Amino acid sequence: MMAIWHYIREFLFDLKVQKTRAILTASAVAWGTMAVSLLLAFGEGLKDRMITSMLNSGERILILYGGQTTKSYRGLPPGRRIRLTEEDAIFLKESIPEIEMISPHYGRWNTRLRYGAKAAVTYAVGVGPPFEIMRRMYPTAGGRFINEKDVQKRRRVVFLGHEIARELFGNESPVGKQLLIEGIPFRVIGVMQKKLQMSMNNGPDSRRAVMPLSTFRTLFGRLYVNQIVIRPREP
Repeated sequence: MMAIWHYIREFLFDLKVQKTRAILTASAVAWGTMAVSLLLAFGEGLKDRMITSMLNSGERILILYGGQTTKSYRGLPPGRRIRLTEEDAIFLKESIPEIEMISPHYGRWNTRLRYGAKAAVTYAVGVGPPFEIMRRMYPTAGGRFINEKDVQKRRRVVFLGHEIARELFGNESPVGKQLLIEGIPFRVIGVMQKKLQMSMNNGPDSRRAVMPLSTFRTLFGRLYVNQIVIRPREP
């Protein structure tokens, strides 16, 4: 016990005699600890934001595209084009129980939107209701995403990304308002919440105009889908 007090008294004496060295040493230790803590916090924050950004672009999804055959089949030559249809998505869902969600995806560049004197051009898509969860396109309060009745009845309704909604409507609430898509009236049913998105497919979701796939097919006369988006039950 006496030895401990001896060391304490010696430490206090050295501290009194060499104040400058003690202050510099304590400052260096404190600064080093703070710097390491800040770097670790920055790294964890960056990791969380990157993960969130990737999930906002698509949570556990696969994207199936058409292509070309590489082999001949029953007298048909290789190089035949394979195109996907809505029926392919239905067949996949019914045949593979491991698929949790699936949605055909139509897309069209340079689609013109107009509200009053304001106009915008965007990549419009036609999808099914599961697209909301798969691509994290959640609506702000007072609005909604596309539902099954919209698809069944081919309703002319549209869900807008927050950026293009602000571009067309400014500070005015778009929900319930009517705009023109390629000169045809559509009712705005919802606006997407703001989200961080660093990875994207055909542009950011913030500028997306989303309509029921059946409406899109009828409006633009499409026979084939651009892609089929799939979410498996287990990654």
